[in-house]
Amino acid sequence: MTDTTGPTTKTHEWYQELLGAYALGALLPAEAAALEVHLTTCPTCPAELRRLRFGAQAFALTAEERDPSPDLRNRIWAATFAPVETTPTPARLDPARPAEPIPIDRGRAARGGIRTPAWVKIAAVLAVLLIGSLLAWNVALRNDNSSDQGTVVGQLAPAPDAPDQSTSGEVRYLPDDQVMLIELHDLPALAQGEVYQLWLIRGDAVSPSVPFQSSATGTTTVAVAADPGQYDTLAVTREPGPIGSPAPTTKPFLLGAI
Repeated sequence: MTDTTGPTTKTHEWYQELLGAYALGALLPAEAAALEVHLTTCPTCPAELRRLRFGAQAFALTAEERDPSPDLRNRIWAATFAPVETTPTPARLDPARPAEPIPIDRGRAARGGIRTPAWVKIAAVLAVLLIGSLLAWNVALRNDNSSDQGTVVGQLAPAPDAPDQSTSGEVRYLPDDQVMLIELHDLPALAQGEVYQLWLIRGDAVSPSVPFQSSATGTTTVAVAADPGQYDTLAVTREPGPIGSPAPTTKPFLLGAI
């Protein structure tokens, strides 16, 4: 899909790459303005942007801090400022043959394609992390000592054919933060290399949500940036780790209506 409303022609993929940086407020003003025009007509980007923003909101609820590995800064720095060879290799001309125009696609391939600024790539990676595995935490809420723990919107129970019938769960919703909290008890053991994964279901549409692992305390709380009014069922499956699957590979062992 191509957008031709601006002074230059941009592909849908170009705008899509900017969504992560836009959700984090990291776009240049001109790029943000161009993306905002695109969002008024695109059928898919607004929903993806909402998902990214929900991820940022849920990330802010996490209380636990984790130190990065000592070499992370060096690796990001090296990847961002790695030298790029931009001088083209001079072609050897044959004086007996006239010069021919170079097709655009071949010229781009020779230059290494269109390069996205490194800061945009970093922002996009951060946004993916926000809505991916880093969104699933065993969290202690900022208001943990208060009585406001959200509204209970559903209960989770073992599927009829689940081998372990002792697992249970409760779903609460914090409307001010637009976050669901799923509290799970006595999760069954995982095989090596597996993670649990949450699925948001509406009718026949199944949307992948966060992968997570159980807490050593026996009670696992997962924060999910989603509105329960948009779904009718939650499910939990076992999936290959560490990032889960785009579609379920096993039967749900835990189900609940919301």
